[in-house]
This record gives sequence, C-alpha cells and structure tokens, in this order.
Amino acid sequence: MRSFGLRVRRPLVPSLAWVALAVSLVGVSCAGSPLGVKTPAGPGHGLTPAQTLAQGEAALAQGDLAAGLPLLREAERAGAREGTPAVRYPALIGLARGLSSLGEYAEAEEALAEALALAGELGDPARETRARVALGGVELAQGEEVSARANLEEAAAEAKNLGLPALEAAALNDLGNLEMLSGEAAAAAVFYQRARQAAQGAGDFGLVARAEANTARALGGNATESLAAAARAEQALARAGPTAPRAALLLNLGLGVEEMIALHPDRARALEARAAGLLEAAEAVARAQGNARVLAYALAARGGLAADTGDLAGGLSLTREALDGARLLDAPELVYRWQAQWARLLAATGDRSGAIAGYRKALLSLQALRDQASWGAGLASSSFDDRVAPVYRQLLELLLDEAATSPDPEQSQRWLVEARSTMESFKAAELRDYFRDDCVDAQQARTRGLESVSPHAAILYPILLRDQTALLISTPGEPLELVFVPVSREALEAEAKTLRAQLERQATRRYLVSARRLYDWLIRPIEARLEASGVSTLVFVPDGALLTIPMAALHNGERFLIEDYAVATTPGFDLVDPAPLDPEGIQALLAGLSESVQGEAPLPEVAEELRAVEALVGGQILLNEEFQRAELRDSLEANNFGIVHIATHAQFSPRPDETFLLAWDGRLSLDELSEDVGLFRFREEPLGLLTLSACETARGGEKAGLGLSGMAVKAGARSVLGSLWSVNDPAATVLVENFYARLVAGDSRAQALRAAQLALLADFRYRHPAYWAPFLLIGTWL
Repeated sequence: MRSFGLRVRRPLVPSLAWVALAVSLVGVSCAGSPLGVKTPAGPGHGLTPAQTLAQGEAALAQGDLAAGLPLLREAERAGAREGTPAVRYPALIGLARGLSSLGEYAEAEEALAEALALAGELGDPARETRARVALGGVELAQGEEVSARANLEEAAAEAKNLGLPALEAAALNDLGNLEMLSGEAAAAAVFYQRARQAAQGAGDFGLVARAEANTARALGGNATESLAAAARAEQALARAGPTAPRAALLLNLGLGVEEMIALHPDRARALEARAAGLLEAAEAVARAQGNARVLAYALAARGGLAADTGDLAGGLSLTREALDGARLLDAPELVYRWQAQWARLLAATGDRSGAIAGYRKALLSLQALRDQASWGAGLASSSFDDRVAPVYRQLLELLLDEAATSPDPEQSQRWLVEARSTMESFKAAELRDYFRDDCVDAQQARTRGLESVSPHAAILYPILLRDQTALLISTPGEPLELVFVPVSREALEAEAKTLRAQLERQATRRYLVSARRLYDWLIRPIEARLEASGVSTLVFVPDGALLTIPMAALHNGERFLIEDYAVATTPGFDLVDPAPLDPEGIQALLAGLSESVQGEAPLPEVAEELRAVEALVGGQILLNEEFQRAELRDSLEANNFGIVHIATHAQFSPRPDETFLLAWDGRLSLDELSEDVGLFRFREEPLGLLTLSACETARGGEKAGLGLSGMAVKAGARSVLGSLWSVNDPAATVLVENFYARLVAGDSRAQALRAAQLALLADFRYRHPAYWAPFLLIGTWL
C-alpha cells in the first residue's frame, strides 16, 4: 500500500502563482489609489456617483468583490451618463482590478482600454500613464508578452518623464514579474531593484515593500540574500502609510519564504518559523482590516505549512476556516484550491475516503472556472500545471491505490472506471487550457462510448504519478487492468526527453538505450495481456512528456513496437469521434510549398508528394503561389472534402499563438487553420483526415506536444496524421504515398500507417527511426 507522508513538501502556491498573487491581491499595478474623488461611504440608496465609487473601492480594498464590483459598475455607468470623468475613470480602474482578481482578464482589459481612451480625451498624461501600467499588468496576466512589455516599458518611461515615481515603480515591478514568468530571475531582480529605487523616490514605502518582497522571490536560490530582501520588505512595510496593502504583502512574503524551504532543507526549521510568523501577521492584519479575501489565503497558507511541519490537526482546522471564508466570498477560484488542500491533508491522516470525496468536490468547483484564463499563460508553466493538474493527479493516485488494494474485484473495477473517467476529464481540461476555446466541448458532444469502438484495439493510459507509473489497460471484452511500475514521473519524463533527442540523430543508434528502457517500463509489464487479447492496434492516451515521443519506436531488444502492432495516439478517448474512412468517392484537398518562402528552406519533394497522393485519391492541388490563405478557405467552403493534406513548414509550439503553418502569403495560425477546417463541424460528415506532413513539434516541451496531439480536436477532424519532426527527404514522400495506397485498399488509418512505416523500415536507406518514427496518427484509428 502506498504511503502518504507528512513531510513531502507541496507549497500551497507554486512560483508562478506566487507572482500572480502579487498582482491580484495587491492590485493590477495601480500604484496606490486611483486618481479621483474620494467621499466617505454612506449606506443605503440615493448615493451620489462619487459616494457609490467610494463604497465600491472600500469593498474592493476589503476583498469583498461580490459587493465591490456591482458598486463600481454602477459608478462607471453614472459617470458616463453624467459626463464626470473624475468618477468614471477610477471606476474603470477599480473594475479592472477586481475583475483581474477573478481571472476575468478579457473584461478587465476592455475596462482599461476605455480608461486609457478616456484619459487621452481629457489630455491627462498622468491618468493615461496609470491606465497603461494597469493594462500592461492585465496583458501580462493573459500571457501577452509582446504587448505587455511594450505598454509597461512605455509607461515606465512616461512616468519617469512626468515625475511620477510611484507609477514608474509599478511599471518596473511588472516588468520584473514578466522576467520571472519567462524564467529570467536575475533580470527580474534588476527590475525589482529599479522599482525599489523609484518607490523610495516617491516616498511610498508600500511600493518599496512590494519591490523588496519580489526581490526576495527572485533571489530564492540564495537564502541569505533572499531573507535579507524579505527583512528589508518588512522594514519598509512598517513605515508604509495606512493605504498600503499590508496584509497582502505580508502574505506574499510568507509564501515566498515558504517556497525557500524546499530549496534550502538545511535551513528548513528557521525558514518554517519565519514563514509561519509572516503568515500569522498577514492573518492578523487581514482580520483587523476586514479583508476577507486575503484572510482566506492566509489561513489556507498557514494550514498547509502547519501540516507540512507535522501539525495535521492544526492544518485541517485552518484549512476548514479558509474554506468557509472562501465560500462566503462566493469565490470558486479559492474554494477548489482549499478543498484540494483539505483532501490532501485528509489523505495524510489516512482518511482516504474523505480525501477522495474532497478531491471530487474540488473538481466539481473547478467546473465553474472552465472559461477562466490561467494567470500568465504562455509565459511559463501555466497556473493549470501549478494548481489544477495536481488536483487531478492526487485524486488519480488515491483512486488507483484503492483499486489496487480492494479485496473485492467488482469494487476494484468501479475504482478503475472512475480513475479512467478522471483521466479523461484531466486530458480534456488540459486541452481546454491549452486552446482556450470551446473546441473540446464541441468534440465531446460527438463522441460515443467505448463499447461502440473496434474490437481489435487496446487502449493504454500511462499515468505518471509522483513515485511510480500506473498502466491502465482496456482490452475488448475484458475488465480494466492496472499495473504499477516502480518508475517516478521525473525519471520517466527524463528518459522520454532523451529518447526524443536521440531519435532525430540519423547517424547514431544511441536511441536504443532509451527505447528499450521505455519499452520495459510501458509495454513489457502488459505484454502477456496484449498477446492474449488478440488486438492488432495499440491506442495510447499519453501523459506528460510522452506526448512528445513516438511510441512506435519503443524497442524490446529485438524489434520495434510498430513491428508487432499498429500504433495510434489520442489526447483522450472521450475526444475521439470513431468512424472508419470510406475511400469510395472521397475528395481530397492537397496543398503545399516546394519553393522557399519567407526564408524557410525549400521542400523539393512536396510537389511529387502532392501529385502522388492526387493520383491515388484524386482531388484539388494548391501548390506554391496557389496555396494562399484565402484560396485555402475558399476551397474548403466550396467543397465537401474528406481529406485535407498540407505539406509545408509547420511549427507546434508550447504557446498556441506561436503555432503555425506556412502558406505562400504568410503564416497560417492555429486558430485560422482550425476555423477553416472547422467548417466541417457544421456539416453532417466531419473531416475524416487532416494530414500535416512536414510539421515539427518543439523538442522537450509537452505543451508543444499538446498542440499536435490536440489538433484533431481543435480542427474538428476525426483524425490527424502529423509528424513530431520534419523529414525533408524522399522518405516522407514514400511513407505518405504508401499510407494513402493502403487507405485506398481498405486498411484502417492505423494499419495503413503501420504498413507505410514498415515499408520504410524494410528499406536499408530508411531503417533508422528518424525517417519513419515521427509520423503519428492522432484521433480515430479506424
């Protein structure tokens, strides 16, 4: 039975979320109170717009978003009606701050755009600069690196020229946050210290404290320097005025020190005591100020720290109080996190039943946040990885452990069925976070259950847990089977990354070491089950770094996996629309570039590839200057193609906005391609196959693998044939031609790809997996 130890450190708020707190709790880079009229709040109705504004700002300052946001909206509307920019402008700034705290960044950005325009109309450069700082902060929160940097740099320069050092400090602080999110801690520390200098010039010790607190975070690898910065932050906070966000800054200081514990285990006791003192101070100040939101954070942070230091009873009590507070705030973005922490602590006490119930509730609470963007998405690991994924993984670990230890086979199956369902929900949520649109929900609406799928395929879920790997296998007509392999997530992902790097090197066979090791971990434990089932196709639902490697290249010491089975990949079984491809009467659109465009190397084999496919399946060819974005869309609108084949440079990046295909007249973004191909969603028969024969997926990044593996979902296609790396060689043309020949002959998609890969493997020129392994079939394998 697996042990759930008390001293496994899982910081409550990992590094990216720590930076997010500095913005969402302290404010959206607004450097003090907005410019506007402040009037004592009065209860009841009949308030002036200025009084309504004052009440809204007061509620916001106390963390009461439910009360504050409606008041600010009312003040903004009244200011617009009465033409009073002194009310409307600060109301817009306050709205943006509150909306950002809820993760409603798009609406916050709209409010700030209006505030910026209003300031411009008034000819007020100070208000304009303040709005630009805030806008840069919201763009930062949305992962819009280029625009965020531009706005923040412009705002910092404007503030300096206008003699507004507090605004300059706020802009510099967010530029530091941007560098932190990009993994540049040293550059971030420079910005934070510049922010400190500007804040000192303004005499704003609250901003000085914020800059020093962020410096402490940036220097976290050096305990001495980091703690010195934290001490300076506390000293500055002691000198700060009454409007300083004291509770939020103490909270962030405490969380930053808590993060240092894992980095400096030799100083763990001293750091634990320091973190506990800061968090207790944050709680006390939040209570005194009536700031319910910061209070909930502080209580939960204290609960997590107490449990990690051995006081489980105290940790549970504090977490329960934080959870009650979050519920009163109607804050689902907090509720699910504290529910997950509550569940983790219950698991540590041995109450696995209570822990499972807690994680289930946390996932239900997450449903209310499905459309909310992750803070800083795209600049670093998104908050999905930091906050959401652990909830799924911890529940999966408990469910699988229950299945493995249950003496009742029927109950064990129920646990496994729930584990599979949880894994499917996890995969769907992961894609939803990556693409940030409704494509996942649209695809799920068309899918059917496992019982309706081919009886010749086994579905394999490798689930990467902290200390071991679980293999969950579904074979036709048999109960689910669970096998544990004593290989940690970290070790397996490191091996997968090594394999990916070695496979691309055609002059070496070093890949065999990793290919055999991964086979021993992922396939050998279930070999007998697979052989007994008689299946001919293996369908993988990959997890983590497994998204970036071709399973077909795993090797048992004698032969590759593809020599025994057809292999397919799906981002989630519930995202598959299973239907075979009928080759009779099918039409294909064939597009590509063989000539150099925008400095990219020519692909001379593409012309022959398109002609070969056209000879097999017929269709329309768009080659070179004919392959333009408008022409592609017009062709897709005018014809009911069953196959779309695109042979051009393509890059799948960890960031969807950097993923593209190259057309003659420029880059075709992932959104544009999905819109074009997605036209088939509204037809009776969706696109049967999308082939991307020269695409390349960024090495080492599972987010980039998500882009390729989720392409079928994004485009609304039943299946995608794509490549992990570009094969600029006649080998690609040979493989593609053989693939389509087997499709026309009646093979399933997976069997057709297997036949094409085996044909290359049999040719001594192309025996190395660099030529045949990168091609993946994603989605429907039938």
